[in-house]
Amino acid sequence: MQHSIHFCIMFPPIEDEVLQKNPNFASLHKILTENILNADGTTRAHPRRKERKEVTTALLASQFCASKTYLLRTAPCKLDLSTIKTASSNVTGRTSSPSKQLPSELIESIILLSDRLATCSRSKNFSSDSELLENTSQWSSITNLAPKIGSLLSTHFQSQALALCRIENPNDDTLNTQQSIQSLVPRIKARQVENEDKKNKLDLQRLDLVRKVKILLSLYNLASNLVILHLEKIVHGSMALEMKARSEYLCLAAQKLELEAKEKFLRGEKIFYTEAVNHALENYLRSIRKGIESLEERKMDAERSLRGYGLGNPESSTTKVMRSIAENYAELQREIDEVIQDIERLQCKSTSHR
Repeated sequence: MQHSIHFCIMFPPIEDEVLQKNPNFASLHKILTENILNADGTTRAHPRRKERKEVTTALLASQFCASKTYLLRTAPCKLDLSTIKTASSNVTGRTSSPSKQLPSELIESIILLSDRLATCSRSKNFSSDSELLENTSQWSSITNLAPKIGSLLSTHFQSQALALCRIENPNDDTLNTQQSIQSLVPRIKARQVENEDKKNKLDLQRLDLVRKVKILLSLYNLASNLVILHLEKIVHGSMALEMKARSEYLCLAAQKLELEAKEKFLRGEKIFYTEAVNHALENYLRSIRKGIESLEERKMDAERSLRGYGLGNPESSTTKVMRSIAENYAELQREIDEVIQDIERLQCKSTSHR
């Protein structure tokens, strides 16, 4: 039982279908959970496992001792000091035992003892009040009243244990004191283990429920999409199918026209570009290349002749002379144009006088 609890805590739940579909993973999972790892997730071959076990045992013993000390320190504060009940060996679940008034001396001693235990639990250093408390006559008589106080504490613990027994087993009206108290701790531990096991099973069921809800939501989404598609098909089904068929037909027709155009283009090339035409084009290309070469040579000759006039160096004397000649020529050309215009005007005037 305890192993299954830790297993559920340390390892995530794995479905049987996953283990069946992956035998290698299933064998590895079995080796890990049964041979390599402990129930709490630690390794079985750890070198300090004995030391850890001793520490755990000492810790549990310390917790048990601290719990007993806490119960003994707090029990006097919780005693019912108004009356005292006489308990028998066999106590029924619903009957009450006779009670009588406690002596005032016993009540004062219990109150002093409760205060002293509470002071000890709060601070390790005794105050002056605690010293005064120990010097009182009531405190000195606690030793003589210890058996009665112990009997009251025993009755208190017994009543608390019986109350826990009734809570643990509310359907049983008749309870035996000794048997019920002796079996209370094992039953509580078994109930805790059972509750933990049920909690882990509930967690697994919740995970399974979440997985099934996820599948259900995906199926619901698929069903919604199918319903929408069905409604669209009912409303626009014939028109959509017709448009789809027409678009596919037009696409195929366009592909056919493209292939026919390529075929006609290739046939036209074969018809137009005969061997004689190809030979003439090659000769024409060869003559164009020769013309380009001759133009390149003429360009180089012209550049050489221009460099002779100082074209390459704008600061040379030859360049300056050529620039001045060009300027004088331009000025002379302008004067010639002006003289021609004057002559034309004079001719027009002489013609008009005649």
